[in-house]
Amino acid sequence: MKSSSLVAVMGAIAIAAQAWHLIVLTKLKRQAGPLKAQAKEQFLKTESNASEPRYHFHGVTAKVIREEEFGPIRGILSRKAEYTLTIYATNEAGEFFVFKSSPVGQGRLKHMQPEIARAVLKDQYVPPHGAGG
Repeated sequence: MKSSSLVAVMGAIAIAAQAWHLIVLTKLKRQAGPLKAQAKEQFLKTESNASEPRYHFHGVTAKVIREEEFGPIRGILSRKAEYTLTIYATNEAGEFFVFKSSPVGQGRLKHMQPEIARAVLKDQYVPPHGAGG
């Protein structure tokens, strides 16, 4: 008899844990919506006017290749939602860039060498205009 009551208690604990997890995930998804919108706005406002025209970047005209989301929380007991959006994109010249949003500030933009872009993007990689595969 004791083993069946232990199984019942363990089952009840598992169900309660799953319900708590579902409630937390629902809350976090609600919080992530505005954070993702803010991150996308950061990307669209990002500009880089490099001395060489082929390295110019403007988020509005960039072609997004891939997006990766991290968050919306850092720790299970965190009260503040944290969110990072990483966007791999090309400019009009076909040069690759990576953008990482920031919860404060403007986010970071970095040019990617073709070899790095190929390793990161794999099947999504397309060589820049005028470059060999």
